[in-house]
Amino acid sequence: AWEAGTGLYGSTDSGAIWRPLTAQKLPPDVMKLAAGPKGTLYALSARAGLWRSTNSGKSFTALQTPEAQPTTLSVAADGALWVGGKS
Repeated sequence: AWEAGTGLYGSTDSGAIWRPLTAQKLPPDVMKLAAGPKGTLYALSARAGLWRSTNSGKSFTALQTPEAQPTTLSVAADGALWVGGKS
């Protein structure tokens, strides 16, 4: 879960207890999150674009996106990432 201004939180017990994640390098204006397989998380920032974590949100790396400004994202069951936006 993401709460603007407070950061990224994770739960390993179906939401009974929430713990803050470090989320190093993640921009403060995240507007969407999507979970992929094996601890992969994607974050979409309003100004800084698309970011990926491969370690369950401990750190994030910026990704290249198409020319369109991304506004939504989704991860398929097979791990394929889909990004949509406006050009």
